[in-house]
Amino acid sequence: MQNGLSGDLIDMRVSSSGTLSIEIRGRLTRYEVPRIYRRLKKELNSRAIAGVELNLFNVSTVDTAGVALFVALCREAKKRGISFKLKNPSEHAVRVIKLARLENLLLENRTGEG
Repeated sequence: MQNGLSGDLIDMRVSSSGTLSIEIRGRLTRYEVPRIYRRLKKELNSRAIAGVELNLFNVSTVDTAGVALFVALCREAKKRGISFKLKNPSEHAVRVIKLARLENLLLENRTGEG
């Protein structure tokens, strides 16, 4: 399914193994994150899933609100007892995560290289 959110795009698919794969295109800033979070939370609540994989390959900008989104999704996954992975974070996203000192929480489970 595709959902346009203020110029951003979210693609979500559930794999045969039950992993919800989310690809976000565009920006993850304080302007976009509240709507994106509500949409993702609704999706998480409507399905039984085995894990969450967030692909950041096409994310152009991440600020602290974007990092807060990663933390919220990670915590939600832990609360449900499912896996959470960041996939293909850009160098910029990695820098912002490290500045927030959240690399142990968010980057240890990442996949791909950005």
